[in-house]
Amino acid sequence: MPLPTLRAVLASEALRAAAPDVLAGADRLDRQVRWVHVSEVREVTGLLTGGELLLSTGLAMRGGDDDAAAYVGELVEAGATGLLVEVGESFPEVPPAALAVARERRFPVVALRRPSRFVEITEQVHRAIVAEQYERVDFARRVHERFTALSLEGAGAQAIVETTAELAGSSVVLEDLSRHVVAYAALGRPAAGLLHGWEKRSRLVAHTDVTGVTGPEGWMTSPVGLQQHRWGRLVVVNPASDQERLAMVLERAAQALELGRMAESDRFGIAYQAQGGFLTELADARVVDAAEADARARALGLPAAAPYAGLVVRAAPRAVGTPN
Repeated sequence: MPLPTLRAVLASEALRAAAPDVLAGADRLDRQVRWVHVSEVREVTGLLTGGELLLSTGLAMRGGDDDAAAYVGELVEAGATGLLVEVGESFPEVPPAALAVARERRFPVVALRRPSRFVEITEQVHRAIVAEQYERVDFARRVHERFTALSLEGAGAQAIVETTAELAGSSVVLEDLSRHVVAYAALGRPAAGLLHGWEKRSRLVAHTDVTGVTGPEGWMTSPVGLQQHRWGRLVVVNPASDQERLAMVLERAAQALELGRMAESDRFGIAYQAQGGFLTELADARVVDAAEADARARALGLPAAAPYAGLVVRAAPRAVGTPN
């Protein structure tokens, strides 16, 4: 759950009762509110770190037009999310000079037309913020526990990728440096569609050393392997809206994959394991859809040819008395 936006705060019960009237910055109401401050002094701007919503009765803007304009300008420079001002008999309107600066800088200024209890506003907003922070910490704990358990169990790449997709709520692909798919988990879509033309599409997305969104399709990618020994990357084709959380999941998954690769360094390369697993599925008739088989074969880097068929070789029983 993301931080509440200014729009959501204005729609809360405590703010609706105050009859909010947006005077400036109406196109910036989707900015997130990191915290709420109640302040009546100019010096508060030196205490802000960005993302704060200010509640005021206007005392900081009563020293004249220049002071009012300067106050709003300082809030903008400090990275505040917006300013809520209670207007009434003692402070009937936000000074025009302050509004001019706010409109020029696209800074949200909202007049509260009815008397309001600031404590109720801060309580509601802070409760939402703390709940989000707790949920995010709890999610990080669950992610850590899941991948730690997989590492201790010696889980393979496919199991790690499936867990990644589950936690991310999106399809996930693990590819090697040759851009061949070595593991994947398709959620809510056919595997053939996810992997269609994979190598060609992947080559349009440059490798990076950090987790982030890149490429013409807007993939979120995360490198896998130590800094000087990259061997693959994780890809989410359709990143979720909460990209910070998704990045955390991908980075933790990349660590689990690297630990698993180090643990089985004396076995076949991960790409050959993936190819062998695919051929085993064909042999066991677990892949019956021709389009899926073709897409997976191409994504694994297997040469295009006639349809693949499984071949099972069994040794003939040795005749009695036949030397070994």
